[in-house]
Formats: sequence, C-alpha cells, structure tokens
Amino acid sequence: MSTSLWNFVCGFAKMTVEGQQCNRFIRICCARDICLINLKFDADSISFDVDHGMVKEIQSIATKCNCHIKSVTLHGRPVVYKAVVRSLGLLLGVLVSMAMFFLGTSFITKIEVQGNDSIAIGDLLEYLETQGIYIGAIKYGISDEHVSNQLLLADSRISWAEFDVQGTVATLKISEANYISSRPNGEICDIVAARDGYIVGITCLSGHSLVKVGRAVSAGEILVSHFVSEKEEKVVSAKAVVMAIVWETYSQDVPKGTEEDAVWDMLRRRVASEMEGMTYKIVNTTISRGLEVDEYSVLVEYTTNIAKTKYIEGTVEYDGDSENIH
Repeated sequence: MSTSLWNFVCGFAKMTVEGQQCNRFIRICCARDICLINLKFDADSISFDVDHGMVKEIQSIATKCNCHIKSVTLHGRPVVYKAVVRSLGLLLGVLVSMAMFFLGTSFITKIEVQGNDSIAIGDLLEYLETQGIYIGAIKYGISDEHVSNQLLLADSRISWAEFDVQGTVATLKISEANYISSRPNGEICDIVAARDGYIVGITCLSGHSLVKVGRAVSAGEILVSHFVSEKEEKVVSAKAVVMAIVWETYSQDVPKGTEEDAVWDMLRRRVASEMEGMTYKIVNTTISRGLEVDEYSVLVEYTTNIAKTKYIEGTVEYDGDSENIH
C-alpha cells in the first residue's frame, strides 16, 4: 500500500514492450539502475511500471534492443497536476469570458423613444438623463416603473408611459394626452373619474382640484372642477391628468372537469393580449364552482389615466360676481 502511494506521489508510467530481445532489454535496464515495478511476461512482450521520468530512456533502450513500445500511459501526481492546471485554465477562461459578457451587457448602448408626436425626443431624452439613463449608463438598479410614473407626473403632456430595458437597449413608450383645445358649442367641462381607482398622481392644468394623491375615488366623481376667472372674466374648463391604480377582472366560464392549468394559461394569455404595452400584475385568482360550469377569474392591477371630460349641460356664463350660472 505504501509503495503504491509512493508511486502515485512520484508519478509513474505503465508500459508494454514487444520484441524478441525482451530479456536483453531487462538486463540493460538493471545495468542502468532503472527499476521496473510489477514486471509481467506475456509471450514476446513484457509490461511493467516505471518512474515517469525514465520513459525517454526506456524508449532509447527498446530501440537499441529492436523492441517496440506497444503502449505508454502516465499515472499519479504529475498527470493529476497537469489535468488540474488544464482545468483551472479552462475554468479561468470561462470566468473571464463570462465577466467580459457581463460587463459588455451592463451598459445602455441605445435609447429608443416611441409614441411621441408633438413632444420633442430631446425633451424626453433630457428627462431620462435626469433619471440617470443615458448611453453608457449602467442599467442595473434602474426601476422601470419608477421612471414611467415620474415621467407622467413631471410632464402633463403625457397620459401614459412605459419604460423598459431589454439587453442593452432602453425603450420609452408614451401616449400623448389629448386635451380639449376648444369648447364645442361654448360648453364648459369638468374632469371626472372614468372608473374606480386609487389616485397616485395629479397634474392639474386648469380648474380646481377636488381630490388629493392617496385618495380612493369612484367612477363619475368630480376630480377637477371648472372655475370662474375674474381676471379674464370668463368661465374656464377643467383640464388635468389623473393617474390612478385601477383593477379589472377577467373571467371565463368552462365546463366542469376542464383542466385547470389550461384555463389559467388561457386567461393569462388573454390578459397579456389586452394589456399589451402596459405594466400590470395579477393580484388575485378565484374559482367559482357551479353545477355544470366553473367560473375562473383573475384580478389585474395597473396604473392608468382615469381623467374623463364631462361637459356641463346648458350654457355657462360669467355673471360678474364670480358665480357659475348653470
């Protein structure tokens, strides 16, 4: 056991020599103090173990004796060492490649802006730069949702925005607000809630805001009212962008026994199709069991502009006493 361990530590070669003068080969090795270990005879060949440093001299002796080296295999520490070094080199190469790839994909190399019509790209790029987003910026640590929401609050010309970074390309998609440029038939308008929601931002261009951030509102509730301008001696319409968290339920009735995973997958694909281009999340799923059919529902949460223009019936005039006459 100790000899085998020593041979492993020192390193050895397993060799097989063929030829008619194998006996002469052995005598020359003994004369040169070359120790042949585990020597075995087989017809016109011999096999043995020898110190790995003696392989070249063994080959020289075999040539001198007209013998043929049939096989040589190295074993022990030197072989293990070479394998480890080779493996470490390969591992190091892989790690370096991964590090270079990681560094190469860590920076924003392109910024795309989509959906803008009257708003200059320069204005949007300037805003993104204030958020630390520019060509060459590190993409990690950027909150896509924060960038989108802050843009909605910072620029009243925008009614919807979505920011996203894929690979090294940053994309900003926007929808410009469609404000009233004139009063049809001289009518004045208020801004009401188009649906129930939880207000997260208000940009009031004109009018009196009746609600604040953090308040829940119901569909039809007046958010921003028109007002009387004594300076201009006229009634001014309300104009505003009101961003709110809203919820929407998507449902599907299916026959009893339908595979649940297939139904959920269908509903998720439906939501993804109808909410394309928007940031959303599914906050709840429910199943209502029936006698013949089951109703599957998903509750989706997202942020949108709930400001809706509501024209006031009748004529609204300025009466000189800061009163609105309906």
